[in-house]
Amino acid sequence: TKIFLFGAFFVNIMFGLAVVDMVDNNSLGINNLSSLFSLPFVTPHSSDAAQTVISLIPSLTILLPPLLGVIGIRLALYVGLHSIVKVVTSYMYDSSQGKPKFLNYVSTIEAIIGIGIIWAGINMFFTEQIDYNTRYVIGGTLVAGFILVGFSIFDKIRSKILTHPIKRDVYIRVLVLIAIAIIVGSIMAVNNSIADTRKIEYLGPYTQQQITVNRYLGELDKVQINVNDVKLQSVSPNNIKSYIEKNHDILSSIRIWDWEAAFAKLKPEIGQRQYVEFDDNDILRFNKTMYWTASMKPVLPSTVSLENRWYNEHLVYTNIPNGFLTLDATTGQSIDSDKLFAQRSIYYGEGGLFSQTWSAYPTNRQTSAELNGAFYSGTGGIDVSPPLSWIFEPNFLLSYPADSVHVMRYKDVNSRMETLYPYFLYNMFGQNVDFYPVTDGKKTYWLIPLIVGFDTHSVPWS
Repeated sequence: TKIFLFGAFFVNIMFGLAVVDMVDNNSLGINNLSSLFSLPFVTPHSSDAAQTVISLIPSLTILLPPLLGVIGIRLALYVGLHSIVKVVTSYMYDSSQGKPKFLNYVSTIEAIIGIGIIWAGINMFFTEQIDYNTRYVIGGTLVAGFILVGFSIFDKIRSKILTHPIKRDVYIRVLVLIAIAIIVGSIMAVNNSIADTRKIEYLGPYTQQQITVNRYLGELDKVQINVNDVKLQSVSPNNIKSYIEKNHDILSSIRIWDWEAAFAKLKPEIGQRQYVEFDDNDILRFNKTMYWTASMKPVLPSTVSLENRWYNEHLVYTNIPNGFLTLDATTGQSIDSDKLFAQRSIYYGEGGLFSQTWSAYPTNRQTSAELNGAFYSGTGGIDVSPPLSWIFEPNFLLSYPADSVHVMRYKDVNSRMETLYPYFLYNMFGQNVDFYPVTDGKKTYWLIPLIVGFDTHSVPWS
């Protein structure tokens, strides 16, 4: 029970952040929540309804959905599953006594269905689609749910006297639900037929709210339009040479090489190194010049035998010694990357062995088994001493039984960021968010855009 009551605090990070924000005296618009329940029943004649929704967006995106989910799970398990199991066990026990109480079982099932329908009706207030028919759907759903609960209470009382439901009562309950569905469906059908001929009157107010809410979500109100009136000027053939010389600074910085061409030009620069492959190619600006910069990833050479695979994956091919190759985007000439990146060794990157495995080295080593005899001098990873190192990797019990091992995990930048900052998005539309190498003249860093995404299914007109 405690898990389902407070589970939202532990399984939803954004919910926890929202609660912390509320503790800091930020209401997140929760004080306007009561206004949300009147939106389906009032036809909006201005954008005031949308403004109410906008003030509630923080609550509707990060606070209320986890709460609704937790309550829904609790109802499904405690009210639904628990009650059904109770009905089954009661039936088995009563049957063994020769006195099954069918009316009592029916009343319980009516209560389960009624509460489920009421909960579905409450959730309809937190939906992205509100129009002229929503009020009738919500009203019909809630009426049907409360009627079923009423029937359940009535049957529960009668079950103390009767054991079997009366057929007439069963027909009444079924006919009442069918009547509600027919009435609501008829009203909706009539409204739809009228809306087809009077779209502005029926759909216009709701379309206005949808436009207002989505303009806010898309921050269209913050877009600045700068008009650049470009005029083409004809140049006399006799003046072309002087015109080119006059605009030499612009023409000399035009990027001619595209992604594919730069990638193909840089690929031969790898040479015979079988342990590296290109991973990505990014366009970067240094001073006033554009460069294509290709980063690489470590891969296990095909020449490595199976018995040496573990050692090479974790202790040898741990980094890329010269991890960046650079091409001038204008001239297409290869550039010495050392002039741009003082630090070219990559221990944390993207793809290849970075994403497939971890790396390690003994802390008391005098010589290095890593590529080019490299010694890692960064701050990544942790020292793991025996016997914890044996638990982490049983092979360390045989290879380094008495030595501490420095272990570096999550070497893929995306997976590392997902671990450190799980409330941001690193994969959108089926692709990882792109990140770029940057430098301060001494060290090289990965520049990663931090993008927050929220589910707006609970936001009306979103």
